[in-house]
Amino acid sequence: PEQQQIFALLETMSSRNVEELIRIINQISDETPDYEIILNNLLSALHRLAIAQAVPGAVDNSFGDGEIIKELAAKFSAEDLQLYYQIGTKSRHELRFSMEMKSTFEMLLLRMLIFSPSFTSERVELPVPEAQKKKNEPVIEPAEATNLISDEEPLSIEVVTKSQVEAKSINPDVISKTNGNPPEINHDKWLELYSELGINGIAANVLANTEFKSKDGQIFNFVLSEDQSAIYSEDIIPELSLALSELLGEKVKVNIEIGQVEKETPAMLLKRLKQEARKEMIDEFEKDENVQEMLKYFSAKLSKESIAPIKE
Repeated sequence: PEQQQIFALLETMSSRNVEELIRIINQISDETPDYEIILNNLLSALHRLAIAQAVPGAVDNSFGDGEIIKELAAKFSAEDLQLYYQIGTKSRHELRFSMEMKSTFEMLLLRMLIFSPSFTSERVELPVPEAQKKKNEPVIEPAEATNLISDEEPLSIEVVTKSQVEAKSINPDVISKTNGNPPEINHDKWLELYSELGINGIAANVLANTEFKSKDGQIFNFVLSEDQSAIYSEDIIPELSLALSELLGEKVKVNIEIGQVEKETPAMLLKRLKQEARKEMIDEFEKDENVQEMLKYFSAKLSKESIAPIKE
């Protein structure tokens, strides 16, 4: 039965069905399970899936489930399997010392899915602070404003391997977004630069949770928040260095250490701005004359949790 539960979890993870994943975890929790054993079995299954992808003939069929392993292996990307295994192994101690093991196990599996590049294919751009926006805005005459709207082609996404990233070189003839003049870097400037980086997936998630610390020559030093260390691997350093190099117009190297961040990271900034925007939206909604009249007419109370932008 335990092995069938593992296969059910893997099947759901392959389809990224979060609702079904939560249902299966709830079903497992009804049997008072040992979550450490379940995690170890899940990691063992992920290892077998990776073997099945690399060397199909080497799949261990001593349990009579070789065909199931091969079928499941075909539903995952090699990158996802490596990511899930990495997050799982790094989170063992977190599960072992947890006071609420079910919630920790649940968050562990959600972390695997959410940080998958295929799950986070769309990258959210950080809004530019209003003061900076006004400072950078050119003065536009009314007659020119009508010519500003244009249809842009969607950005194409190129999937590259680590070796391809390392093999890339910076083209000196290409003018960077900083116009070839690298700015003085501090943490506030880093918050602005982050939204200009042309990266997504795991790389974007890593940098979104970093604090800029210092620049030593061509080396940019960052601290990655400890609670996000499970998503980090040194293998993505070449990709991060290349993205920052192309943005700044000079060849630089990214150095990342795991630790406690002391300042607001790009991810924290985005979360705060979203919260502030929601609060402002609710305040405006509550002050609306029509809303006030309806509440008064029906002797009703406003449910703030139900208020959402029309686009959502």
